[in-house]
Amino acid sequence: MDKDSKTIDIKLPTRWEDLTQKQVRYLFTLIAQGYSIDEVKTFCLFRWNKISILHRYGDNGYMCKKGKERFVLTALQVAQAIAALDWLKSLPVVPIRLQKIGRLRAKISDMC
Repeated sequence: MDKDSKTIDIKLPTRWEDLTQKQVRYLFTLIAQGYSIDEVKTFCLFRWNKISILHRYGDNGYMCKKGKERFVLTALQVAQAIAALDWLKSLPVVPIRLQKIGRLRAKISDMC
């Protein structure tokens, strides 16, 4: 690593069952809006890790911010990172649903 390199820790769920209700809601919202799976994975990567894009940086980069840390991400780095979310392409083994929509709550018996 050169002296200008930074390491940014990101954490991503590794399976459907690891998603929080907030993550499920965001994911389903993106899917319902018709985004491609790669767009969904990219939005989730940024949202779930609280990474903001500040502006374009050069021809192939983006100045980003996570907390107080600023760094440049390239499109290639983003493409490599979203590969960790490839499991979103397949259906979950266990049904995934929102436990609450508005004031309505899901019933346990609804899953049987």
